[in-house]
Amino acid sequence: MKRGLIVVLFLLGVLIFSQNTKVQSQTEATSIYFARARFTDVPVYYDTSDQAIFIPSHDRIYRNSVQRLERIDDQWSRLYPDNGLYSPWYEYDGYWDVYVHNSDFDPITNFEPITVLNDTANTEKLVIVIRQYYPELYLVENNQIVAKIPTCLGGYYNNSTTPIGFFRIDASWVTRHMNTLPGVPFTVFYSQYLGTAFHGAPWRDWDLMDRGCYGSAGCINLPTPSKWDVFWNGERFGFDHFFFNWTRTNLFYDPYTQEPWILSWVDEGWYEGQTSIRVYVIEEINDLWNYQPDLTGTGRLDSWQPIIDQYYQLSEVWRLPDNTDGVVSFRDIPME
Repeated sequence: MKRGLIVVLFLLGVLIFSQNTKVQSQTEATSIYFARARFTDVPVYYDTSDQAIFIPSHDRIYRNSVQRLERIDDQWSRLYPDNGLYSPWYEYDGYWDVYVHNSDFDPITNFEPITVLNDTANTEKLVIVIRQYYPELYLVENNQIVAKIPTCLGGYYNNSTTPIGFFRIDASWVTRHMNTLPGVPFTVFYSQYLGTAFHGAPWRDWDLMDRGCYGSAGCINLPTPSKWDVFWNGERFGFDHFFFNWTRTNLFYDPYTQEPWILSWVDEGWYEGQTSIRVYVIEEINDLWNYQPDLTGTGRLDSWQPIIDQYYQLSEVWRLPDNTDGVVSFRDIPME
């Protein structure tokens, strides 16, 4: 009888411990969140005290950068290192814990995949970047251009030229700490081998930008919240956030528990039943003919001609998707 009672008490203890562990893990999971900085030069602290101001050994936190944060209480959060390892702040080869005020950030909660056209399959998405004097980025679904926007590339004015060629998106991060730039937002790699990615560039004033530019370190810069925002399902997205969600139809994962998410694509882009989004970086639109439209023999694309024809029709405007009223339309922004 006593032995049975001991067994019951032991099992009850295990159950209680398991439930407490589960609640603790859930609490820890919900304490991790992503947020955009409201201001440039957000102050950082080495402790949860206003007197513990920390002068970083690296660059500033820019407005509209995205930080991965761990909520400490109603007032404070800790900047979460990339993959639990890298922090941009250090001193004497040691990493500092860095804290910020919650009120200096706007939380980001929407990571739902976006498809502009209702009938678009994952195999029918691609990105085209035209590396001409004023660089442009195009999103294509089902042979239709669904977004056209200015972008900034590397080259011409520095030695970090954005490479020409055909690539596939192979990694996705909500945010990355890069060199002296904490919180580079929505970083989507299209060639980890070359170290090139799409990402937001909060250090640029996108409201003043009417055409693409050069000056990146080789990556493809995307507008952060500005006049180039996309309105979708009652929300306003910076284009970098919209682009990230648009790629998530092919890279679906939980950013709170699985970031960073890195995929190794094999056999013409197939990976566990998914197809990587194709990326073409070219000098001019007719250079698409240097590449085979249909890579897999599944009828993804019969010809480049429909896309080329649309390109010339849209040559005088920037175009962004909008479904503010629940119906997909396109906002045309004349180039000045």
